[in-house]
Amino acid sequence: MESSKLKETYEKQQYQNQANLVYVNTIIIGAILVFIYFFVLQTYRVAFANVLLLAVSYMSIKLNRKEQYALSSLIFITMVAFTAFLQIHEFGLRTGFQYFYLNLSGLVMFTNWKPWQKAAGTILLVSIFILSFRMSYQVSPPVELNYFWVFFLHSVNILLNVAGVANSANYYITITKKAHQTLTDLAMKDYLTGLMNRTSFDHFLLELCESRVKKGHGMSILLLDLDHFKRINDTYGHLCGDELLRQFGKILQEQTRKEDCAARYGGEEFVIVSKSDSLMETSLFAESIRKRVHDMQFNYKGQMISVTLSIGALFISPQAATHRQEALELADQLLYRAKSGGRNKVISDQLAS
Repeated sequence: MESSKLKETYEKQQYQNQANLVYVNTIIIGAILVFIYFFVLQTYRVAFANVLLLAVSYMSIKLNRKEQYALSSLIFITMVAFTAFLQIHEFGLRTGFQYFYLNLSGLVMFTNWKPWQKAAGTILLVSIFILSFRMSYQVSPPVELNYFWVFFLHSVNILLNVAGVANSANYYITITKKAHQTLTDLAMKDYLTGLMNRTSFDHFLLELCESRVKKGHGMSILLLDLDHFKRINDTYGHLCGDELLRQFGKILQEQTRKEDCAARYGGEEFVIVSKSDSLMETSLFAESIRKRVHDMQFNYKGQMISVTLSIGALFISPQAATHRQEALELADQLLYRAKSGGRNKVISDQLAS
């Protein structure tokens, strides 16, 4: 289900948002050219072709909204190719409309056509380009433009094609990065709470332990367990339990700094790893979280549910020589003492050397 949703989102970004940007820009620029062709140059056939291009661009936007991505891109590319061919025939090669075939060939690669359709489309566009070049090379065009309009149209066509290629490349790099970040988040974060998962926590802990040795700073490990969580699940249902975990995850995100790591360790057990300067700082931090949970009530469908929290808080001094697995086991022992000692409390200790 999730992968299907991601695919739908990516396709919408790839085939709808960017394509609509191209279509809208075509309508704006095309409207300006229609005015020039009709009222200034009085080339009515070219003006009419550009009016058709405006209509096709608008139709492509409508088709995109219906997720008819392949059809919308097909009629748009076909109409642009036809319009470019007509303008080359009318004005000659000096105006630069042949550049659109290079741009269109690249645009074909960004459609959701099948591979053979992309290959066929590219070959067809190249063939039309060669044909238009052959027909117009060293041939006087029907419409003789003065130097100003040749220079103007050629410059505009270079600008539009370069901008189009650059924009498309930048857009697809951007959505590729976003897709990569989404996949990274799915791989490194707990789906239910939005906190780091066990895998990303292990990586963070390893890096922080190495940093502690190299830079000589202390660190703290807090193991947190929601008291009587099974009873809540049995009383209110697992959906309530899931919502409680989500709300608790938000609390941990609010209580921790950006440089800290708050992770779901498993079930109703969580862990926080952070830089720390003393046992006192570690204990006060743990107590602030315990008190925050104790003083609030979790809301589930209008029902207010009280929850308490047990925490094992371990401070590791810069001088302590310990392996991360040993440190986790010590923090787990502190958590066990907190739960066996009546729950809803913090048990703290330190590794000084």
